[in-house]
Amino acid sequence: MTPLRLGIATALVAAAAYALTLPDYGLVSDEGNYLESSRRLFGWGAHLTASVRQGEPGRAFDDDVLGDSWRWGGDRIPHPPFAREVAGLSGWLLFGRTDLLTGYRFLGTLVAGSLAGAVAAWAARRGGAGAGVAGGAAFVLTPRLFAHAHFALTDVLLSALVFLSLLCAAEGGRRTFAAGGGLWGLALATKFSAALLPAVLLPWLLLFRRERLRDLPIFAAAAALAFTAVNPVVWVDPAGAAVEYVRQGVGRRGIALDQLPTFYLGRTYVFRPPWHYPLVMLAATLPPGILALSATGAVAGLRRPQARPAAALALGVAAAFVGALLLPSAPLHDDVRLLLPIFPFLALLAGLGAGALLRARRLGAVAAVAVVAALLEPAVALVRIHPYQASYFSPLVGGLAGAERLGLEVTTLKEVLAPDVYADLNGVLPRGATLDGGPFLHEDLLHAQRFGWLRDDVRVGRDPDSDYLLLVNRRGWFRDTDLAVARTARPAYSVRVDGVPLLALYRLR
Repeated sequence: MTPLRLGIATALVAAAAYALTLPDYGLVSDEGNYLESSRRLFGWGAHLTASVRQGEPGRAFDDDVLGDSWRWGGDRIPHPPFAREVAGLSGWLLFGRTDLLTGYRFLGTLVAGSLAGAVAAWAARRGGAGAGVAGGAAFVLTPRLFAHAHFALTDVLLSALVFLSLLCAAEGGRRTFAAGGGLWGLALATKFSAALLPAVLLPWLLLFRRERLRDLPIFAAAAALAFTAVNPVVWVDPAGAAVEYVRQGVGRRGIALDQLPTFYLGRTYVFRPPWHYPLVMLAATLPPGILALSATGAVAGLRRPQARPAAALALGVAAAFVGALLLPSAPLHDDVRLLLPIFPFLALLAGLGAGALLRARRLGAVAAVAVVAALLEPAVALVRIHPYQASYFSPLVGGLAGAERLGLEVTTLKEVLAPDVYADLNGVLPRGATLDGGPFLHEDLLHAQRFGWLRDDVRVGRDPDSDYLLLVNRRGWFRDTDLAVARTARPAYSVRVDGVPLLALYRLR
């Protein structure tokens, strides 16, 4: 099977797995606001169409109109709009055909599936068919990545655009190189961290593809064109939009809404845990077999001329993104969410590592057994804890229970609050009950009522004298009263994995 066919097959399998399990995950952090933002972006499109028909297209570009659509949310949504455009398009295409959240997320699952296929194809191109199969499997079977592939956030889309941009730059001719620039522009229009790409690409080109250096102006021009095309605020005020983009990208420390708490190794930190947080979280949340294959692929790939360019690029991306998060101005929260662009490159390295083992004649059948064993643990875990893969922890730290003993946050994104959990809560909460979700869940409970998941008669507030308290086990957000209740009271309802509560409902009176 050619690398392209292997990649297409992997993409189809992955996308199907993601799409079929979409209803199993609850609304996660930021998605509620992103839904509203997407609605406003598409409303602006209708406003523009109407303005053009009336012969006054400039009305759609008035400051108040752009502010109410493209700048809605302010510091609550510090990212450019492309991810919300993709999700909004998904919701528009599937409107009335699925439930609201599934429709909003669907195109994202196709993007995630395509990314899995690209990993498999690149690994096969540089390491052989065995490397391609193992690389694609490593991507799909990484539990944390499997969960994030379902969420309409910025992270998986950014990961796909960065990966595909570098794939085009590394493997194609001049036209493909230019296409890579366009993909980079869309990545920049998704999240500011895409600005790290030149720090990886330029040294790599100097080492491996110097002939492409002369095409960098085309790459940059394609990026600028793509970035501008999906950002109407740039059309009106390019200089002001650039200043706003940089401010929101590098000024997060000064934004009040970004002062998020993180519980790490038994202590709560605001905005940034210690510098070793990203390294510890990568080691704690990646399956050990995939980590071992990735390490093998890094060493074997750098030693083998055919695989060296891909291995070097993968290591460069990992170093750039981890290094950026070590800067004191960079936010650190939501465990590995900000590190997701590294994951497809780790899967690529895992594929190269598997390919190296399978080519080692002296190992014989042992190599195949080792590769299967490396992928078996995450495969079993992925199925066993579904749909709570975002709470997966490596056996090296004792799994989920071990992570809780170490003082790590065992759940961060609220995906545990799926519609079936709300159905259970509706069965437990009496009519007219007051429900305290605290600062972490207040807005999400209101979203749930708006979407029809939580009964309208339940009164949502942040009053400690409420009838019930609902806690998602993200310790950094616990108030002192929450911690006292969690330590002393017996929950009226809970969701547990391996004995660890991810969510608990307590009756207060």
